[in-house]
Amino acid sequence: MNKVVAESILVQQLASFTHRSYGDLVAMIDIPHVTQAKAPSGCTYNIEFNVFYDDPNQKQDLRIMGSIDDGKFGTSVCPLTKDEIMKPTGELI
Repeated sequence: MNKVVAESILVQQLASFTHRSYGDLVAMIDIPHVTQAKAPSGCTYNIEFNVFYDDPNQKQDLRIMGSIDDGKFGTSVCPLTKDEIMKPTGELI
């Protein structure tokens, strides 16, 4: 897996989630969002996003976590991940 390309794709895809409203993201809690993206090289990447409360006891800040792999054993077991935390105000920490 080309980590530079994979990270670029993941950052771009993660931005589409962080631009959503807090309420929209709350509705996505515990519902994995799975998609694929094709790199210019032709390599297909598997991408998964999950939204959950950063602290399940307080249920305020949301963690938006994305992972990406190329479907090969080594990267699918240990994918590249990125995450963001959103406050109820919509502000990213």
